[in-house]
Amino acid sequence: MAVLAVVLLASCAGPAQAPGLRADRYAANMATKPDAREKRVLSRARKWISEDRTQRGMAVIENLLGNNDGLAEGHLLMGIGMLRSWLSETPSSETTALEELQEAEFHLLAATRLEPRNPEAHWTLGRLYQKDGHLEAALAAYRTALEFNVQYRPALISAAGLATELGEERDAIRHLEALRAKTPFPKQALHWETRCYLTLLEATDPQLEANHKIFLQRALRAYQELAELQKNSNLGTSGQAYCLFLMAQMGFAKLDSEKIRELWLEAARIDPRDPEPRFNLAAFLESDLVGEVEAAIDAYRSSLDRDPTHLPSMLNLARLLLDRKKGEALELYRRALPKIQDPKEKKKVLKILAGTVQQ
Repeated sequence: MAVLAVVLLASCAGPAQAPGLRADRYAANMATKPDAREKRVLSRARKWISEDRTQRGMAVIENLLGNNDGLAEGHLLMGIGMLRSWLSETPSSETTALEELQEAEFHLLAATRLEPRNPEAHWTLGRLYQKDGHLEAALAAYRTALEFNVQYRPALISAAGLATELGEERDAIRHLEALRAKTPFPKQALHWETRCYLTLLEATDPQLEANHKIFLQRALRAYQELAELQKNSNLGTSGQAYCLFLMAQMGFAKLDSEKIRELWLEAARIDPRDPEPRFNLAAFLESDLVGEVEAAIDAYRSSLDRDPTHLPSMLNLARLLLDRKKGEALELYRRALPKIQDPKEKKKVLKILAGTVQQ
């Protein structure tokens, strides 16, 4: 590719210029309007790149930019093509992967300079930054894309997912709510919803506390939809039980004990080897809302039947058995001790085993 070859030859005379400095030569909003022929070439190149005929598409764009360097879409498509090439780990023969990444960044920055209000250019630049590990820069690029088009779906999805990953739940739910207003709702966003809304339940901000019921209702909705979509996974079923438990515990709904039991038992049936549904059922049964300690003991035993090393089940069962079957409880503590990472918990168990403290 001639464009890349020029870059490499120039680098022999001195260090290559950073992509941002190279792109600064383009004035804002000074993109050249393509003529009819250029529009046809750009359309054809975009089609080739979308069909994974990336090198072919990039070749015609390179020729186009050689004659008209001010074509914003030309720079955008060159950046998209190079990003695809880099992600597929098959860089062009004339360049290394790092150099191709830098070249992609240059073209995308040029596109954002020439046509600042194009959300696709900012979103694609954000994808490059995210794939290269520059997460804050990526989120900033997604936000810029949304400044110019608040409904631009690719940027909404990317911003929601990355904000969730970075722990910026308040920002994430704004994007999730915007996605909810349109159909179809992205399947992967259901996981982001559950994570964000349940995390926000732990916030101490009074303004957020006033929305706890709404957060739980939305998390419950997401788990219900997950259960419909992923019938071979117990995540949606367990999540529903957990949300209903919390809603009763926090006074937002009447306790439906049978429904919650059924959901956790259904989760256990979906994956018979998973100890978590039985553990969660046991924790629910021994809670102040239910108070069925003997049933909880049976459920903890059932969890350990599936995974004898399940630490939470060992510790909770030992606690419940200490006044009932002390020998069995102490044996559980001995088995649990090497697995305990929390220093306070380990110290407590050591004291119980030494007979110096009662639970």
